[in-house]
Amino acid sequence: MEKMPQEKTLVIIIDYDNDIGRIGFKTPIKGYEKVLETAQRFGLARPQDSDLNSIFAALKIYNDLKMKGYEPDIVIIAGSESGGLEAFQNIKNQLKEILKDKSYSSAIIVSDGGEDEKVYPLIQSMIPVEYIERVVVEQARSVEATYILLWRYFRKILEEPRLSKILIGYPGIILLVFSILALANLLVQGVLVSILILAIIMIYRGFYLEDLLINSWRRNPARMFSYVGGIFVLGIAIMLTYAIISSEAPVKGSWYYVIGLALSSTSWIYALGLSLPFIGEAVNRIIKRSFRVWKYLMTILAIIYLSLILRDIGVILTQIPPNPTSDVMMTYIIQSRLIEKSLIGLIIIIIGSAILEMIGRIYYSRIKKIAT
Repeated sequence: MEKMPQEKTLVIIIDYDNDIGRIGFKTPIKGYEKVLETAQRFGLARPQDSDLNSIFAALKIYNDLKMKGYEPDIVIIAGSESGGLEAFQNIKNQLKEILKDKSYSSAIIVSDGGEDEKVYPLIQSMIPVEYIERVVVEQARSVEATYILLWRYFRKILEEPRLSKILIGYPGIILLVFSILALANLLVQGVLVSILILAIIMIYRGFYLEDLLINSWRRNPARMFSYVGGIFVLGIAIMLTYAIISSEAPVKGSWYYVIGLALSSTSWIYALGLSLPFIGEAVNRIIKRSFRVWKYLMTILAIIYLSLILRDIGVILTQIPPNPTSDVMMTYIIQSRLIEKSLIGLIIIIIGSAILEMIGRIYYSRIKKIAT
């Protein structure tokens, strides 16, 4: 922290989950007097909060720099109770507002660690960070103090929506689903469904899908809706396929019949699920008035035609007798004209794509000539 006097240093206190905001303070809070007043009022409201120690630690750093002849500034910036992208955006906007008024040669970050560390790279990209002070509160090592500390953390979880959603809300959903299935004498299914829900939550939180979904929705709602809808429909198709196989296999005994029934009953649902993302892309191209929309339309056509072929295959499999010979199967295939239909559809798609590709090249070449 040694530096030449007269250099402007900004002491930044980070409150990632905006505990200060819940008391009624609006950030950013700038200036020694305002930060000191905030610390006093915040200490009276929430004396057990670790952010209070960060504020006083930052005030001490400010005084130390002042005594050595430097010209520091001190500021409190806060994120959001929801965390995630909203917290990042709030901290970024507040820091932009501060740096717009005055330029600083470096910054000192003060925080209580934990989730505050997520925004360190963001701050370092906006202002050179000279030093990071992580404030760790010393605790008594008695059993009573440990219980008190645990109770404070538990109460913090209850009061903060973001933490309560993760540590209480999600487990509550799992326990509710498990209890309902257990009451219905579906204990094994309850365990499997609970594990499935837990896996989905872990993937959702682990890969930051919440931020990804929010950004995707803001950029292109049609595409976002089509992809989510496609995944949802495919999930329904998979569950329906499982239900048909599990219910019909013990009864009919013939796997030809069971597979055929699954194909003939669910092929259109799979086609819908696979087509929805391409429909969203096509809508996006139509909005942009792009001629390349034909690629997505031809893909949708190919998926629909493939689903019809699979449906016909399913119908054939439901009609053939148990343990058929190769001659019997070939007879059914020939009578259904399945090979002819597949070849005709393939030829139509290939020729149609080639023609549309040629038209597209002519169209864009003319646009280039007009532009030049």
